[in-house]
Amino acid sequence: MMVSSYWRHYGLSTLILQLRSGATFQLQGPLTLLQTRTLYASTDTSVVCRLSKVIQIDPWEDSAVKSSAPVLNTLTVLFMAAVLCLPVLDVKANDYKCGEGDLCRSVDTYLPLRILTRPFSNIYNGQSTDAGNIQQENVAGFKPYYVYKMEGVDYSDPNNPLGWYQIGKNENDGASGWMETKDVIEWRQSLIVSYTHPGSGDDARGRVLGFESKQDLVSLVEAGDRQALVRARYAALQEGEIPDGVIAAEPNGVFLDINETFYVYPVLDWAESEVFDEPYPKYLQLATAVPKERAVGHSEDKPVSEVFRAEVAGEASMESASAGKIAIDIMFVMDLTGSMAPFLDKTLTQIHNLRLALANETSARMKFGFVGYRDSVEVVPAMEYTSRKFTTMPVEADDFAAVLEQIEVASSSSDDYQEEVFAGMLEAIQGGGAETAGGWSPDAKVKFIILVGDASSHPPGHPQNTTGLGAQQLRELANTNDVYVMALHLQDPEDRADWPEAAQQFATLADNLSDDSPAYLPVEAHNETAYADAIKDVVKVFQRLAEPGVESVESLAVVADSDTTVSAATAMATRLAQNALVDVLGDKTKAQSDVTFWAFDHDLQQTDRPALNVHAFTTIKQMDDMVRALEDVLDAMNTGKSTGMGFMKSLQSVVVAENYGREISFDMVSTIAETNLLPIWIKNLPYKSKILGLNDAQLEGMAPDQRSNLVTDIESKLKLYRELLDNPGQWTELHQGDDRLHHVHPLKLSSLP
Repeated sequence: MMVSSYWRHYGLSTLILQLRSGATFQLQGPLTLLQTRTLYASTDTSVVCRLSKVIQIDPWEDSAVKSSAPVLNTLTVLFMAAVLCLPVLDVKANDYKCGEGDLCRSVDTYLPLRILTRPFSNIYNGQSTDAGNIQQENVAGFKPYYVYKMEGVDYSDPNNPLGWYQIGKNENDGASGWMETKDVIEWRQSLIVSYTHPGSGDDARGRVLGFESKQDLVSLVEAGDRQALVRARYAALQEGEIPDGVIAAEPNGVFLDINETFYVYPVLDWAESEVFDEPYPKYLQLATAVPKERAVGHSEDKPVSEVFRAEVAGEASMESASAGKIAIDIMFVMDLTGSMAPFLDKTLTQIHNLRLALANETSARMKFGFVGYRDSVEVVPAMEYTSRKFTTMPVEADDFAAVLEQIEVASSSSDDYQEEVFAGMLEAIQGGGAETAGGWSPDAKVKFIILVGDASSHPPGHPQNTTGLGAQQLRELANTNDVYVMALHLQDPEDRADWPEAAQQFATLADNLSDDSPAYLPVEAHNETAYADAIKDVVKVFQRLAEPGVESVESLAVVADSDTTVSAATAMATRLAQNALVDVLGDKTKAQSDVTFWAFDHDLQQTDRPALNVHAFTTIKQMDDMVRALEDVLDAMNTGKSTGMGFMKSLQSVVVAENYGREISFDMVSTIAETNLLPIWIKNLPYKSKILGLNDAQLEGMAPDQRSNLVTDIESKLKLYRELLDNPGQWTELHQGDDRLHHVHPLKLSSLP
């Protein structure tokens, strides 16, 4: 009988199993470190069912195992334990063991435990808060330390934890001081969350509510009358009351963008809610902190966030937040192949009209840029360029009109219908990289891209795809750079076959931070007037955002009079502008600080709508490791296919020459996850990886299109990682003076291998 079972083992040489009858069996190893065993065994079921418990001998203890128990066949005992004692063998992922002179490590992953310091905390020479024992006062917030010992740590009351952590600056130099439990945040899997964009108006999702107890949250989410109960809690907040059990809430009516308002909400614990369809929503226990800020204390009756309490009491109403004078950049990204000449002319006409309508003050705050794209010059040299930015930095309307007059469409035709849309979008989003500050105005609070094209882009893997990126990866880069996209898809009836692919790509690119429908507008290609009207309506809406006196989302609303209707372009641009304003207001809003609570990661009413994004705080070194590993995986896939030696053997031959700085084992393994090639912590995150489970059988069983899609997915993620690594602005220094390799980026779980 063949059974696959995970068995974690950290240098253990002895394991004792005890039966209900009192008989004891001793298993002797050693077993291989952190690997999955495929076990072949047969045994008497009646004997297996009598297993009652497993006693694990800690590798950190020096005491020898004293037992005269008989030694069983290793595979037989492992089979018995894995199949029928799985709940007993399953060690809680959050358990840690600390050894003398060694780091505290996860029993499940063997990864070292780290902590983040809370702002204005102290480091002590020993376990005493006496003034004379202070080693360092007012430690900067969120500086990472490794943990060497935990003494008396008790989180039974999460808002008043007890005990001490002995900490050190790195893995090599040993412990250097002690910190109180209340002054640290355990950084177990480097997971944090951020709010999704809440949207605006009728499309807005409900606020995230934080509950003191997990049970209160679960009872609400899984109640038969959940909708009514949730509405009652929101109504109470509107009336200035704090509902029972609620101790924190997402700021009302604004978007706390983690890329703009840096906050750290570490995930302390999580559980899935299986009452909904897969992928299961999750209950998350979160701790909250904000750089350079710390709450002075909580109320005596309940640990309510002070930011939340002030808002509910009307002392910090989000409705009174002022956006101030908003500087706006509008970047046109346009197909400049031959068919687009009429649309370029119409764009120029509308910009000329806008110049005349803009007041001087508004004109100074509204700037324009232009990126043109054609096709790969390597394949079609007559195209002259694949993509080009015609404005180094966005310029005012007068100068922009002069730029447009100099732009020409290609005189030659490309060799296929698809163009390099993705190259133009990459050029616009990042503008050539960090050296040009992304190509956006330094003072721009809102960045819009208006994408105009009549054809789809070459997808990743296509010989003429010059970026290696797909629409989803570009959307991630746009989110990271706080760029809103509106896509105008010019649909020519003669090229109807291309419509579905172009629509999917354009809609993905225009699927902005909020969870509204994408800002994607199809326009009849031969109706130049319809295109001109759409551009006029969109720019007019964005112009209103730059005008003085814009203080609220409602002030941007467009109401049609009795003789007119609001155009689709106006409605779509208005929603986009309102969501951008929600983002701007969020820049002036304080996040919750120093409170621990349970939250649901989806909208409490629309449970299929995400409310929280989960990120892995990934260091430059870790991302560089992932790049190297994925490059090796691709090399192995190509080598195995061409030589027939098999994927895992090919991977072993590729990796042998590499120096990863850690043990990589191919002994009795069948999947990538077991080799330690990719960082161990990835295997223990709450998401499903397409790559970690790869093995020979899977690859051999893939149809050609499935294999091609997998290669494309890996290549796209590699390209995303390289773009991030090449852009220093995407990395955060948690503490001044940190080594660059330890700077972090909040990478969404969906972007991991």
